[in-house]
Amino acid sequence: MRTKTRVYNDGVAILCEERTKKTDFSAKINPKERKYLKEIARISYGNVSIREDDLSFAEREERTISMKIRITYCPYVNKKKYMVIGGTLYFIYSMDISEDKTEMYVSLEETRCLKR
Repeated sequence: MRTKTRVYNDGVAILCEERTKKTDFSAKINPKERKYLKEIARISYGNVSIREDDLSFAEREERTISMKIRITYCPYVNKKKYMVIGGTLYFIYSMDISEDKTEMYVSLEETRCLKR
């Protein structure tokens, strides 16, 4: 039996984490430019429609889901990381891993547009 190959051709997401930069009085700096982010990996993605269950789950936690994507399984992706897609910074809101552990479905919440 032939296995179904998945296509991730909607774009490339850059997986990032915050650099540990602090102000003079030890307050954390929110990333507003790419220089405040450390690139971990570049991941091809495919867009996925946002389900009604996803929207109601986010609404209960007073959050919004801006985008949902499908990527190949990557152990580095977690809720403490960010993704940059097309100059926009997204916070990883939730993740679902497929049963065969080959794909991840990642819900993203738009944080801000990054300065160039």
